[in-house]
Parts: sequence; structure tokens; C-alpha cells
Amino acid sequence: MDACGWNGAGSEHAYYEHCATNTDVWIRVTRWARGNYHRCVGPGRTTLDCDATGAWYDSNCRGGLCSHPGDTGP
Repeated sequence: MDACGWNGAGSEHAYYEHCATNTDVWIRVTRWARGNYHRCVGPGRTTLDCDATGAWYDSNCRGGLCSHPGDTGP
């Protein structure tokens, strides 16, 4: 498994590695030249937008936990 959390772009798209095995959580994704947003991610690797510049767990977004990986929010 790769490092937990944000993994910046190298030769591939940036991604977020959610290391917990039993929760889905909201992350905040920042993007270059476009608006930032929240995304629900499940355990494992989630590939992010090609212009993503950062991503982190956000406990302030709807309590931090979510139930439908792939959902997005403000």
C-alpha cells in the first residue's frame, strides 16, 4: 500500500489513498484553475482529477463520514 492520504502526480494522475478499511470519508480536493470540491472516498486508492493539487480528509464536511463513494459536494 502507498502512503495514506494525498499522493501527488508523477507519471500518473494524482490520487488519494484512504488507509482505513471500514469507513468512507469526505476529502477536500483542491484543483488548479478550477474550483475546489469535496468527494466521498472508500478504502483504497481513488484517482483524482488531472489538475488536482492537493487532497485531505475533512472532518468538517458533513461530520467527515459518508456512505456513497464517488459522491461530490461543495
